[in-house]
Amino acid sequence: ATMSTTNTLGYSNTFAGMGISVAYNKDSGAGLAGSATEGSSKSYALTSGDLMDGLEVGYAHADVSGTTTNNGTDSDTVYAKYTAGAVTFGAQLTQIDKSAVNSDQDRTHFAASVAVNENLSVSIGQSVVEFEATGKDDQENVGLSFSYTMGSMTIVGNSQTEDNSGGTQGTDDSVTELSVAFAF
Repeated sequence: ATMSTTNTLGYSNTFAGMGISVAYNKDSGAGLAGSATEGSSKSYALTSGDLMDGLEVGYAHADVSGTTTNNGTDSDTVYAKYTAGAVTFGAQLTQIDKSAVNSDQDRTHFAASVAVNENLSVSIGQSVVEFEATGKDDQENVGLSFSYTMGSMTIVGNSQTEDNSGGTQGTDDSVTELSVAFAF
């Protein structure tokens, strides 16, 4: 679920290296003509890149109202990204708690990138979505990419695979792309 941006009050700022963002969307009065939600939506996020050299961390929570009382969606996410020299590693955990029975989702994502030299960069990432519903399998995504620059020419390649799309066993997908670009 996504919080409406109509009539949403938001605030974002940085204090002593801590990024703070809050948003509030007043109850639109479900049951009234033209209204879509029942209950107020709210969210907040905290981020910091000043705790340790090269480390960035963050946490966010959202409580998005639904169309009736007690059928909204709560979500929490936490991430960390660490850069040391030419290597960056990141991880993110997300939990989505939906009001419907057996509809929650948990996502775990890890990624790493390396700037091999000033011309070549490579990265790899993996994401797993666990569905609460007993009839669904875990969705697994893996991606690999590279970028190479030589003078005015850039070559970019990537390959991604997805197993059990949307939690449906056997619905796999993959894509591989290669691009060559010239700057004049």
